[in-house]
Amino acid sequence: MTVARLVDLGPAQRFKQAMWAARLALRRLNASRRALPYFLIIGAQKGGTTSLYNDLVQHPQVAGALRKELHYFDINNHRSVNWYRAHFSILGRSTRITGEASPYYLFHPYASVRIKDLLPDVKLIVMLRNPIDRAWSHYHHEITRGFEKLSFEQAIEAESRRLGDPSTIGADSNSDAACRHRHFSYLARGRYAQQLRRWFEFFPREQMLVLKSEEYFEDPATTYCQLLEFLGLDDLQPVRRRWLKQGGYNNRIDGRLRSKLADYFAAYNSDLYHLLGRDLAWTD
Repeated sequence: MTVARLVDLGPAQRFKQAMWAARLALRRLNASRRALPYFLIIGAQKGGTTSLYNDLVQHPQVAGALRKELHYFDINNHRSVNWYRAHFSILGRSTRITGEASPYYLFHPYASVRIKDLLPDVKLIVMLRNPIDRAWSHYHHEITRGFEKLSFEQAIEAESRRLGDPSTIGADSNSDAACRHRHFSYLARGRYAQQLRRWFEFFPREQMLVLKSEEYFEDPATTYCQLLEFLGLDDLQPVRRRWLKQGGYNNRIDGRLRSKLADYFAAYNSDLYHLLGRDLAWTD
C-alpha cells in the first residue's frame, strides 16, 4: 500500500515554502556562528510537546528555533549540519540556550544514535501520555491531514501489517515504508519502554527528563518548574497563552475498544513503570 496525501500543496503554500527556503539560505551564510541545541524535546507525539515548547521559549534565557519541529535527526538527516544550524540563533548575553522539539525522534529507530554523534551532551526531554489517548489523538491527526481512511479499530488491526519491520525504513525518509512508520504507528508509539531503552543505550538517565503529560495538562506551572531546574534556568513562570490544544474532535473512543486497548497496553505500561521506577497510574 502506498501512502499518499489526499490534498496537494496549493499556490499559497508553495509560495510560503519558497520564501522559507530563501530565508534559510541567507541564514546559512553565518551558520557557523549559530548555536546548536542545548535541549531537544524528543516526544512523544500528541503528548503536549507543542505546548511545553511554547512555554519554554517564552523564557528570556531561551532562544527558540525558526520553527518548533526541524526533524533533522529523522526525516531531514540527509541535509547538512549547516542547514540545521541555520534554524537557530546567534546567542547573546541574555539568551543562554536554544533547542527544538521534534516528537518523532523518540520513536525513530536511528534518531538516538544520530543525536549522540552530533550532540552527545544535549538535554533530552520526553513527554509521555496515556498510550490509549495518545493513539486516539494520533489517529485524528492523520485523519485531519488526509493520510488515514480506515476507522480507528480497522487502523489498529491493520497496524502490524502496515508497519512491517522498522529496520526497512532505511535512510530514505520519503520511502513508502518510512511514511507508513510515521503515519500509522498508533499502538507502536505507545510502547514507551521499548523506545526509552534504546535511548538509554546512548544517553545516561540524568541527561533525560521524563514527564507525565497528564500532570502537565493539570498543573503546567509545576511541570514547568521541573523543566527549568533540569535545564539550569532561572525560575520564572511562563505567560500562558492557552497553548494547550483540545484535540480538534469531540467524539470518544468506544468503551469496548478502550477496554481492549487497556488490556493491550497493560503489560507495556507495567514494563515502563518498572523501567522508570515510577507508577504513572494509567488505569482505565
